Amino acid sequence: MLFQQLDAERQGATVLHGEIEELNKRSEVADEALVRTQRYYEELKKQQEESNLILKTILQLNNHGTSSQP
Repeated sequence: MLFQQLDAERQGATVLHGEIEELNKRSEVADEALVRTQRYYEELKKQQEESNLILKTILQLNNHGTSSQP
């Protein structure tokens, strides 16, 4: 009886260990996806800043052009 209980606990520990390994793998995949998402966000943010600068320049040029006309 005691050996059966010990064996059952070992099997349960083995199952839990496998589940922990699976969760660790999923966590690593999620972490990698988060890093990729952060990089993509930073790139989009940089592109948005560049676009805003270009737009600001165009608007300033346009304002100077219309204010100098009679």
